[in-house]
Amino acid sequence: MPISYNQLVHEISIWLRRKTTPIAWPREFDLNRRAVFNIHQVAQPSFHHPNDRYLSVFSAKQVAMNIYDTILIDIDGDNLADSLSKAKSVYAKLESDFNIIPTRIYFTGRGFHFYYDFEHFILSHTDYRAIANTIRHALRNQPGVDFHVLGDVRRMARIPLTRNSKTGLFCIRIPGLDFPIHDYAKDRRQPPVFLPKDTLLTRSKLQELIKQSPSYSVPSQSKPRIQSETGDILAGGTFHDLIAVVNDHPILVSSFIWNNRTINHRGWPTCIKTYLHELQTTGELDHMKRVELANFLLKLHPADQVQGLFENYANDYDPRTTSNQIESLLRNRYFHMSCHRKIQTGLCPYKTESVAKKACPFYPWIDIWITWLDSFVQYAKQGGDAHA
Repeated sequence: MPISYNQLVHEISIWLRRKTTPIAWPREFDLNRRAVFNIHQVAQPSFHHPNDRYLSVFSAKQVAMNIYDTILIDIDGDNLADSLSKAKSVYAKLESDFNIIPTRIYFTGRGFHFYYDFEHFILSHTDYRAIANTIRHALRNQPGVDFHVLGDVRRMARIPLTRNSKTGLFCIRIPGLDFPIHDYAKDRRQPPVFLPKDTLLTRSKLQELIKQSPSYSVPSQSKPRIQSETGDILAGGTFHDLIAVVNDHPILVSSFIWNNRTINHRGWPTCIKTYLHELQTTGELDHMKRVELANFLLKLHPADQVQGLFENYANDYDPRTTSNQIESLLRNRYFHMSCHRKIQTGLCPYKTESVAKKACPFYPWIDIWITWLDSFVQYAKQGGDAHA
């Protein structure tokens, strides 16, 4: 029986990996790499026109922030039998050398994609490349492996349940390599597959792979740390350090940030606090600062309260103009300006990137920080698993 639209959406959501949900979009879609912003912008065209559909393995946010959670190995042969033989050899080699097996296996219509998903995020492009180099070195004599794919963070990959036009077969997720692949792939049917959590690469295993890389060198300095008012270490001096702590204590850290978000603006980014102070004390604020301030406040307060702030403090307040701009922000869901761009345009209070990296836990982009951490808070409030 052919798949339904909901089944396709379900399979794409598994391919996207639930762990990345808060930072899953935007992504690049099809080989022309057009931007898409939700799963239905991918699923709808793929459902009706399934030939040769591709999606970026990592979202734009993940690439911008160096937040990686899987590594893809692409194996191809001349035909299904040849690809299967090469895939089994790669599978056995990595299991033998590192005691790792793929979390997800996809038949792509001709070859195979092995995804080795991580239990925790890798937060450094250097470390991610080191993992790729370790695997590349181990597979250097294995035929059929596409080494251009391995470790490429901007790689596009075939979307599940879409057709490979060269073979006429569909890309499907399979439970293993000893499986009647052709029976399902020819009819666009998805077999039942269980995702065991014990296949995730643990932090210790990732560190082991990093240290085995030919390019590995021992870190020379420790990361800076910041503390809460009670003296508890919350995070390091960067967004990445913050995520590292959240990975260990998601409910504790997220709750602290959430609870202090609106109390004396203590949990706010320094730039936002600076813009608000400037508006309240002078009645003046340039356009880009107003956009950044309003965009942030709309994440916390209703639109009428945000408009009321500008009415009370802005010397040039115009109700119609302000209302239109607020509606535009809500309608278009604009991202915040990146920290790099703010520094370039003089909107960052820290002036230079070297200072901002050490002093601001929101560096290098407050929008991702807010989105990602808020989702952890919601998991915590619901009693959910923040690492699922």
